[in-house]
Amino acid sequence: MFTRSLILKNFRLFGEAGFDFSAKNILLFGRNGSGKTTVLEALYLLANGRTPSQQDYDQLVHKPDDFFSIRAHLQEGHLEKKVVVHYQQRLKYMIDDKPAAGSQISDFFATIFFSAFGFNYYLSSHSLLRRLFDFFVSGIFALYNNNLLDYNKALRQKNFLLKKKHFEHNEMSGWNKVLAQKGIVLVKWRKIFLADLVEELSKLSQNRFEIEYHSAADAVFYQSEDAYQTFLCDILNRECQHQAALYGPHRDRYQIFVNQKPMRFYSSGERKKFFLLLYFAYLNLFKQRRGFAPVFLFDDFDAAMDRDNLEFLWQRHPDVQIIATSVRNYDFFDERISLSPTFDNKE
Repeated sequence: MFTRSLILKNFRLFGEAGFDFSAKNILLFGRNGSGKTTVLEALYLLANGRTPSQQDYDQLVHKPDDFFSIRAHLQEGHLEKKVVVHYQQRLKYMIDDKPAAGSQISDFFATIFFSAFGFNYYLSSHSLLRRLFDFFVSGIFALYNNNLLDYNKALRQKNFLLKKKHFEHNEMSGWNKVLAQKGIVLVKWRKIFLADLVEELSKLSQNRFEIEYHSAADAVFYQSEDAYQTFLCDILNRECQHQAALYGPHRDRYQIFVNQKPMRFYSSGERKKFFLLLYFAYLNLFKQRRGFAPVFLFDDFDAAMDRDNLEFLWQRHPDVQIIATSVRNYDFFDERISLSPTFDNKE
């Protein structure tokens, strides 16, 4: 669904501010500190229950108040929704003036956030890249996140037992069984998603993308639950020595290649262009599988990009609502909104 209006109350920089969005491609431009990124963070929180940086809710409140609220009017065709998230000690949601669970919003509204500088962290950290792909896969397969939560719960319990050193083997066997059941499902969905993503990337660019999935151990143990459990049993002594679970989806790695060259070896501008194409491919997949288009939140969209790369990407962006930020004004956006540090904010 498209965002048609947004009202912020006591959120970050803003004591109170309202925005009307009448177009599909929107640019928020202005000096640093004018609240551009804050608008994107509010929309992200509305859809995901957290900010992109996963800040504590109390840090988002505009002091000296002790609450914040975010109100949005969403529309797609004849369908309209009013969504409110209110925080005062805990987060509460309302949809069309009725109390609701935050998870209900994902049935009709989603946001994807891209930071012009944060993407480099994904390429330098296996755990962050794994977390990004988990977020992507969760958007495509509805039950993936439930299985991931169950897997992580079992993983925490197993690590607790390993740190104790003394435990009942039946209890460890029980948690290994859960890890085997859930782990095989996670890896299956990850690999299906990667195949679909690479195929979608081939439609967007003549560059050849490959995304390799590397298991923390011989991938043969992912072939069946019995093989997985047997493997976990065989390495138990080693895990006891390290006091941690050493193998499984929580340790598996991704590596992205473009034209047979690791993406991290390209220049900053090329890395950003390739990573954006990856996001574009995901946005297209999301729309195909979920039946509605997410809103793409694009922070500092022109940073580290020359005019040729900007035009290349603009010609290939997916058919979704884009809300971008920049310190500059660009005329190729349908709607441009100027922000300045004159709002009721902290500065």
